Amino acid sequence: MSTALALASRAEPAFTAEQVALIKRTIANDATDAELQLFLAQCSRTGLDPFSRQIYFIKRGGKGTTQVSIDGFRVIAERSGEMDGQDVAWCDTDGVWRDVWLETKAPAAARVLVYRKGCSKPFPGVAKWSEYAQSSPMWQKMPANQLAKCAEALALRKAFPHQLSGLYTPDEMEQAGSGPVVVEAPKAPRPEPPVGCVYIESVKAQRWGAEVTLSTGEVCYAKGQQFTALLEQIAQEGCAVVVEMQKTPKDKWELVSAKRYRDITAENAALDAEISAREQAF
Repeated sequence: MSTALALASRAEPAFTAEQVALIKRTIANDATDAELQLFLAQCSRTGLDPFSRQIYFIKRGGKGTTQVSIDGFRVIAERSGEMDGQDVAWCDTDGVWRDVWLETKAPAAARVLVYRKGCSKPFPGVAKWSEYAQSSPMWQKMPANQLAKCAEALALRKAFPHQLSGLYTPDEMEQAGSGPVVVEAPKAPRPEPPVGCVYIESVKAQRWGAEVTLSTGEVCYAKGQQFTALLEQIAQEGCAVVVEMQKTPKDKWELVSAKRYRDITAENAALDAEISAREQAF
């Protein structure tokens, strides 16, 4: 570990030296030492857990930035003890606000009003579709929900500026044009994978899951942040895996499971030797 990383681990007692090294290898694998220190300071200030993906490190335009999930924003607001509820509404181009969005098309805007105890008026956040919409699967499948999360982040940041100033959610920042975070397998030479196994070459994390490239050249898709985190870890380890895939309705491959390959040959040999030694003892 470098001097800067050692200093970071001492400056941020919330993390052990091993956890700092793990963050550097995975969550913030392309961070400089200074960027890592800043990221750890943000984790400490907000009290959010990077391992549960409440807070992220992302390289944007060659510069490291910290992003917080909408769940992380909610945790911070609730922890303050001053959160007093919120209202959400959507509207079309007619400007009429609706409590529930039932249209098949996307709304023109979403508005969230956050209430804080002791304040006479709510803190509004308005997100326009034209300013935040993206082409990712989640935005196509759940446009009203995605837009509302952007509006909620805006409103929460207004209501709790001390806790949330300078922090943004990935939903807000997708329109900034940075590419998704990609975790790649080690470049060191590897043996041919055992029969029925493959290597995970790269995992391109998205808000809805990940795009996964296998050593066979196949590109498949995985759903869920927890599964994505597991795939990222396996890719970093560079170990062979047994995968299970299925075809989606859109004729694409979805990765539904990935299990590390376990070579039991050596284990069986050791067990046979132990049994033989015990038999000779009698």
